[in-house]
Amino acid sequence: MSLPAIFPGDQGAELLDQATRDARRRAWIAIAALFLINGFTLASWISRLPTITGRLELSPGQVGTVLMSLAAGAIVAFPLAGRLIDTRSSATTMSLFALIMILALPVVGVAPHIATLILALLVFGFGNGGMDVSMNAQGIEVERFIGGSIINSLHGFFSLGAFLGAAVGAGAAQLNIPPHLHFLVVTTLGLVVLGAVRGWLIPDRKVARKAAGGQPFRLPPRALWLLGALALAASISEGAMADWSGLYLHDYLGTSSGFAALGFAVFSVTMLIGRFSGDALVRRFGAPALVRGGGLLAAVVLGIAVAINQPVIMLLGFGAVGLGLSVV
Repeated sequence: MSLPAIFPGDQGAELLDQATRDARRRAWIAIAALFLINGFTLASWISRLPTITGRLELSPGQVGTVLMSLAAGAIVAFPLAGRLIDTRSSATTMSLFALIMILALPVVGVAPHIATLILALLVFGFGNGGMDVSMNAQGIEVERFIGGSIINSLHGFFSLGAFLGAAVGAGAAQLNIPPHLHFLVVTTLGLVVLGAVRGWLIPDRKVARKAAGGQPFRLPPRALWLLGALALAASISEGAMADWSGLYLHDYLGTSSGFAALGFAVFSVTMLIGRFSGDALVRRFGAPALVRGGGLLAAVVLGIAVAINQPVIMLLGFGAVGLGLSVV
């Protein structure tokens, strides 16, 4: 009989080890691909923001309301995603929210007026917020399965997807491709990737997660308050780059829609560089020095760029913010 071959010391053990390595590789590819698709889909919307707001002739105040609807949808999704992860799994939850986000994108592109755009972005933000929570939870599960740190690289894949999405969006805007056609292609690509890697995701270790749960809600210890404020400041800055960099270039500096989309693309590529090199920089210089230096770089260079207020110089300012925030 061949059963004893699977025990250590036999040829079957080598096959089992290879199977484990293959499973780890597939799990890593799956979660990295979904981080990338999330960034690509989100950046596709951001890159066409000037085109969509221009088509609907929205005022700056209306644009702010539209952008708030995206955040509102995400806020609603955050606690729901956490509960679904506990009752179902991070893989199932992520697949559900990814499907919502991907399918909502073309609806954003065809919205005929501000009311429907707000509703579409509520759903889009809901999908993005839930996917954000669940794909990080799945990333932690894959990290445990692999036995090594991968979270920083996964965030790097998000930035890579954001850069690619912004670059494609800039090209589509320059070629005057309507947003709904552009978004339909992105949705098709997202569905193909989701379907291809869905079976490679891994089950959660529910016991370990529940044991660390504690009370349903409590304030963090005071030692974390300043770190929370730092995270808030970084999130506001990153949101400003995502939501307003293209509009600033297009509406206030008079650039084309294609050039305006480069604002977020430059921000994304410098953040990509910083995230993929961040672990090595932390080991060399330490986390506090990098956070201080990154914040100073972002503030000083963006401040100089705003003072000069020229399109190319503004791109350099946006890039400095991406590099500075990447390590926070």
